Amino acid sequence: MVHQKAFHRGRTVLQRPCEPPMVTRNVAQSDQQLGTQMISVNTCGGLGNQIFQYAFARSLSPKYDVKLLNSCTQYGNSLGYFNITLPIAPHPGWRWIAERSLRFDPNPEIEDNSILAGYWQCERYFLNVEAELRKELTPRFPVSYTAEKVAEQMGDCSVMLHIRRGDYLTWAAARHGALPMDYYMRAVKHITERVEGAHFFVFSDEDNYRPPLRCSMTVVHLLPHEDLWAMSKCRHAIIANSSFSWWGAWLANAKHVVAPKQWFRTGNEDSADIIPKRWTQI
Repeated sequence: MVHQKAFHRGRTVLQRPCEPPMVTRNVAQSDQQLGTQMISVNTCGGLGNQIFQYAFARSLSPKYDVKLLNSCTQYGNSLGYFNITLPIAPHPGWRWIAERSLRFDPNPEIEDNSILAGYWQCERYFLNVEAELRKELTPRFPVSYTAEKVAEQMGDCSVMLHIRRGDYLTWAAARHGALPMDYYMRAVKHITERVEGAHFFVFSDEDNYRPPLRCSMTVVHLLPHEDLWAMSKCRHAIIANSSFSWWGAWLANAKHVVAPKQWFRTGNEDSADIIPKRWTQI
């Protein structure tokens, strides 16, 4: 782990600590009896998608015996870094039921002994367990010294700003695509007109990426789950077209949130329910 001696406002780069070993929470044994009155919710994709899937599963837990199915082969399952309360179980061999669309479905198809597969990217699915989620989506392990020092700098004028690059510049560019810098320029202007002395904490999946923005900023590099925790300590937010920073803003319960109007580059997918109405879309 790298310990930086001095942390200050301005154009500071905070180093990424070493990653601790992954610990999976409540993993069911291969010979565990699954019972009859239960369902599984599939988890896949990156951390943001996994949290949406967990939140949907958690919303069903008052009524169903819910377990999580781990299909996170690409990025690995990261839910064990949080205080989740649902177990991760082996594949039960049940029938798969797919989410109908990206729009909020007030009556999703659910039946006993089935696997629900989807992204469930709308807060209306899990408002019934909002308080529980805000408690559970906290670090299970102590955060690093670096993360603690970042959080200490985040006062009333703090703004998280997330720039997704990485896969959005390569294999995911066609469907998602990195947002143009013009979006961030307009978003920064929107925030600075409303938050006096705004200071922007820049998070990105590209190490040491410094956006060409004229504003007071600190560039932050932590582990993904610590990035999310640090985002949640900011008072305001500018998110990317990414479920990861969506959760950063939601967990922060940020006062001013700016989100992109177009979630997908292709424009042929109905994403109208992803962004809460109280957030500003640019």
